[in-house]
Amino acid sequence: MFARTEFAEMAELLAQVKGRFILSINDHPEIRATFARFHLEPVQVGYSIGGGNKQAKFGELIVTPSRLTSR
Repeated sequence: MFARTEFAEMAELLAQVKGRFILSINDHPEIRATFARFHLEPVQVGYSIGGGNKQAKFGELIVTPSRLTSR
């Protein structure tokens, strides 16, 4: 589990990445604010415990660089 300060540090490190990256993280207003400089794609993800048939849907954010470069 990360502390809130570690999320800010992670955002700073990702901002320095010269290549591409993808980060999947829980969708929460504080997370959106911390990673606001990046492209944020909200998705719904189904989770189940122990492979059961009952799934709960949760919000997840896919975080990628705001500018994708072609190669």
